[in-house]
Amino acid sequence: MSGPEAVQELIRLQDVTVTGSELQHNMVRVQQVNWSIRRGDYWVVTGAPGSGKSDLLSTAAGLQKPGKGTHLIFGKPIQQLNEEELIRERMKIGYVFQGGGRLFNQLSVQENIGLPICYHQDCPLSEAQEKIHTVLNLVEITSLARRRPSEITRNLHPRISLARALALQPEVLFIDNPLLGTDPNETAWWLKFLEKASTTPLIEGRKLTLVIAADDLRPWRSQGKQFAVIHEENWVEIGDARGLGGKSLELLNRFSGVNYNQA
Repeated sequence: MSGPEAVQELIRLQDVTVTGSELQHNMVRVQQVNWSIRRGDYWVVTGAPGSGKSDLLSTAAGLQKPGKGTHLIFGKPIQQLNEEELIRERMKIGYVFQGGGRLFNQLSVQENIGLPICYHQDCPLSEAQEKIHTVLNLVEITSLARRRPSEITRNLHPRISLARALALQPEVLFIDNPLLGTDPNETAWWLKFLEKASTTPLIEGRKLTLVIAADDLRPWRSQGKQFAVIHEENWVEIGDARGLGGKSLELLNRFSGVNYNQA
């Protein structure tokens, strides 16, 4: 692929089979995925808990390899990249794990956020302070900088993970189920922040391309641009359907098992 189309398409999965991670790496989770993530997209992917959303996002983000099929990341086949090349491409992608997990409780919030900066740029924490402060301020948790995650309500852990994901100034941001377990105030904060991130340049003067996994699509209907559902190991693309009406809503009701007409 070349020309303007190649510039706009950031990630492509073609006839991809998504398998489980770690001990379930041979288990098929989602099959025959044909998915193009383009610059400026705002994808929301739904499906029942355990349907394979997390494995799909991890695969698309390059954190795990597909069981089969073609996976292009910024125009490059992931299977042909060596470790150094893959790391370089992954640095353009931010990832927030479900529940704000994978934080280090022995480190402070600012140390958690500075870790990827210092690792990839081979610098001491003191030299990363400006970037750390920028993302802390962006997600409105500056007052928590010196506290450890174990000292902070878990309701705010996803925000810490978000700040860490933004620290390397990614082009694409994957977020796994950010509203899971959040209270109404925190839910409202996430929806407002992501709406702003998709429409306003926040990182290096550009808007973020967003991919969200969600158990329930209803909170996202007014702001997502593209929608898809995982149903019985199958990828079903609903498409560009802001507001979700007509045929798009019919498809979503059919495959998700949720009556979104009542939302």
